[in-house]
Amino acid sequence: MSKFAGHDLGIPVGGVRPGRGRLLRWLAIAILAIGLDVSVVTYRIETRVVEDPRVSDVMRSAARAHKRQMGMLYGTTAADLMAWVGNLDRPGGHAALIGLASAIAALFCFRLAHLSGSD
Repeated sequence: MSKFAGHDLGIPVGGVRPGRGRLLRWLAIAILAIGLDVSVVTYRIETRVVEDPRVSDVMRSAARAHKRQMGMLYGTTAADLMAWVGNLDRPGGHAALIGLASAIAALFCFRLAHLSGSD
């Protein structure tokens, strides 16, 4: 090993960088807070639109017919699964997906902060 290698000069070469864990924890908190705020705003904006009651009645009856047809073609389990997927296309589903994505990203940052060592 050379006399002038990075670790001989007091420069960290690889490994844990000081302050990285603290930065990742702050990043995780910011991602979680912003993600949850965006999910609430998304839900409020999407539920603000008022539907025509006549159209919603027609859509409900069409949805029942579609669920029955899916049950006949694929079985009741597949029909229930398709209903769950269909719920993701509603305002609550959009908000839940945004909140879940931000929680997973924040968890990933917290895990990286934990692995980087203590500050």
